[in-house]
Amino acid sequence: GGGGAAGGRAGRKGDKERRQAKESNRGGGDYAEWDEWSGWAGSDWKQEWSYGGGGQGQAFWSSGKDEWGQRQDDWSWEAEDGWNEEASEWDEYITVRDSTVRVDLSGAELGDADLKALTKHLDGFMQRLTEKDQSHYILNINLSGNSYITDAGVASHLVSFLNTWPECHRLKLYKNAIGDQALRALAPWVADGYVHELHLSDLFGKVTSDAVLYLLKEIHKRGNYPYGNGKAKSALWLRLEHNGIRDVEELISKAKSAGIAIAVLDRADLARVRPGSSNIKAGQKESTAINLVLFRLQDKKSKVRAVGAAVPPAAEDDP
Repeated sequence: GGGGAAGGRAGRKGDKERRQAKESNRGGGDYAEWDEWSGWAGSDWKQEWSYGGGGQGQAFWSSGKDEWGQRQDDWSWEAEDGWNEEASEWDEYITVRDSTVRVDLSGAELGDADLKALTKHLDGFMQRLTEKDQSHYILNINLSGNSYITDAGVASHLVSFLNTWPECHRLKLYKNAIGDQALRALAPWVADGYVHELHLSDLFGKVTSDAVLYLLKEIHKRGNYPYGNGKAKSALWLRLEHNGIRDVEELISKAKSAGIAIAVLDRADLARVRPGSSNIKAGQKESTAINLVLFRLQDKKSKVRAVGAAVPPAAEDDP
């Protein structure tokens, strides 16, 4: 559900329409008018930004197209509109209770530029919070249901933020326009063992068994799961269902052959095993590192392009 972001969706419609209009105006490949407006026409420029937390989270762009195949001016729209005009508006979606910072922007129609602005604001928010009382905080972030967030946004902005503030116990990115590249970009942070729940189901990008196996192997190599949870230990709660992943049983077999301690949970198992719980009975030693929740359910209900148009699931495999 939209949660705390429900009130923000209506206010975001104007930004969505402006973004779509810009994409339409640039659809013919002629960027001259846009470049003239932005002051970048004919220039050979380089931009660097970083978060304040220890110099991590740097990203560089050069003229032309970046490594994601996008025009650099695609990243600049928030300078003229969007929520950056009043950074404090993000605080409406950030709550602090005890030692937990909760960020809930589910279904808020966010895109990559919004994600850049959010993570920049959230970095400053966390700095002020920790400097104020020197307390230890954990994060729970819900960015699900934002079909304008892509692999590029996750890799360039979210991963950089998580490298600076890694103790995010719950991260929800389901129903976003991400796929293999986001999984690979997130893998090092996931393998560090901070996250307890990672929700990556129903993604609109292409998710392959190779990318999933890469993620599982990275987690296995670091050896940080199962994680300590009071007196017991718990496996990572990883949701990757409804992503159209092929040859699931073969993937499971490869993971187990590589020594990865996974458990594939079906619906019947969910009455017994929940996030943060143990897979075994009291007195036994927990050995499962990763719970692949409902992983055998790989039918894709729909696929949504970045502009929100539904296409048949089979189109993902078309040349």
